[in-house]
Amino acid sequence: MGVRFRAMGPNRSAVLYRERMLFFGGSTLMLSLILIGTILIYNSTVVEAGKDIVVEPAVDSEIAFGTVTLIAPATRIPRGTRLASSMLREVHWPRDQVPEGAVRSIADIDGMYAGGVLPANQPILRNSIGSNPPSLGISELLPPGHRAVTIEVNAISGVEGWATPGAHVDVFLTYLDQEERLYKTRVAVENAVVLSYGGKAKKIEDSELERTEVRSTVTLAVPFEDSLKIQTASAVGKITLALRNSGDMNGQGNAEFGANDWEGKKRAPQPDQKFISNGFAAYTDHTGKQHEFVLGQDNRWWMNSGDEG
Repeated sequence: MGVRFRAMGPNRSAVLYRERMLFFGGSTLMLSLILIGTILIYNSTVVEAGKDIVVEPAVDSEIAFGTVTLIAPATRIPRGTRLASSMLREVHWPRDQVPEGAVRSIADIDGMYAGGVLPANQPILRNSIGSNPPSLGISELLPPGHRAVTIEVNAISGVEGWATPGAHVDVFLTYLDQEERLYKTRVAVENAVVLSYGGKAKKIEDSELERTEVRSTVTLAVPFEDSLKIQTASAVGKITLALRNSGDMNGQGNAEFGANDWEGKKRAPQPDQKFISNGFAAYTDHTGKQHEFVLGQDNRWWMNSGDEG
């Protein structure tokens, strides 16, 4: 039995071709959508996972290439401070800028003393520290509001060399009262502290107690107002020191003693009384200034003020 095949016409072939193209196009689009969805889901998963990840930077003795570890104060360290590890920290410094003598180990300087002020976060240098505390200058020994005043002394006015650094003294002024024509001594300053004696500021310990060599100057620590009193007293008359116990806090105020106070009473002022002289003397000092003196009835020489008869 024979089978007859009908030949395929041109319209049928075009339909089949379109169907194939639509199938392949749809398949391609579907695969593309699946691929895009997969990529989006993957990226979202990676981002979510990354939120919980913290990347810690690697820490080494050298943070970056070209740096070295040096030792510096964590905060400003005053002069004379004994160094402790708690005051110090490590800093990383450019290798090509390391100062000469920079300290690299805390253990090397623990317990040493700052020879000067050590600024914070700056490398400590070997020449800025020492194994012994530095000696303090006079200005660093002064309490706030005080001044250092130097006066000339001798064996008598300097208490025979006992007015040594750390001693407490009173400053006496002896002068001539022009109105009463009497020599008087009064307290100029009380409880001044000796800072240095003849330029030496080392305090003598009790175990070393001995009189020092008599020198020519003494430097005292006194409140500002008292420093003015001492300067004025130096110009008015003669200054002497009186040694006192450092624990004696009792003040004498403006105590004064005159030449007529030996019998317990002062001579009454006699402004109208004529001064009668028994003699006259004069001399010219090195500046060319002439000084005149008259001999009173009490056989004492007085500076001439034009009242003598």
